[in-house]
Amino acid sequence: MKTFFFKKNLKRVLQQEQRLRKFVNYANAQRILLLYQCGITKNKVVKAIIEQLEADGKIVEAYCYSNAKKTEETESNKVFLIDNKSLNFLGKPNSKVLDKIGEQHYDLLIDLSLTDCYPLLYLALYSRATMKAGTNADNSVIFDFIIDKRSLINNDLPQQQNLNENILFDKIIFYLKNIQTND
Repeated sequence: MKTFFFKKNLKRVLQQEQRLRKFVNYANAQRILLLYQCGITKNKVVKAIIEQLEADGKIVEAYCYSNAKKTEETESNKVFLIDNKSLNFLGKPNSKVLDKIGEQHYDLLIDLSLTDCYPLLYLALYSRATMKAGTNADNSVIFDFIIDKRSLINNDLPQQQNLNENILFDKIIFYLKNIQTND
């Protein structure tokens, strides 16, 4: 049921979409939006990613989704927590959250979700980021740049290593730094 309503929303929002889709390489991205799922180890990884981006002179905001009653993640002026209280029964964030993300302009959105997460997919859908990067090939119409998780797992990772947000981020940034355009 969540999938059906998400696809219905997806179709409607894409028909009304007013954003400029354009490839943004890493050097030109000034404002970056990160999306990720909360978890104790994930929070540390994403905190390090935010610090790395800020050290490179980027302005970073992050939205973290947690379906747990308690999370180790805390909100700050750059990390916003979304929990089940801010969702409707179909997993869609409330209008306050969607309006907030829709009002901001980002050069680059990076979705670090390793699994389908409807609240974060809605945020990616409603964001007006110039370029959206992620791994969700099933919802490829949302994203402008997609890293194939299966290919990463099968070809690029050493045998004993699991895919995590840090590896995904490193791969996305690698491509964003190396792809050149003629703009």
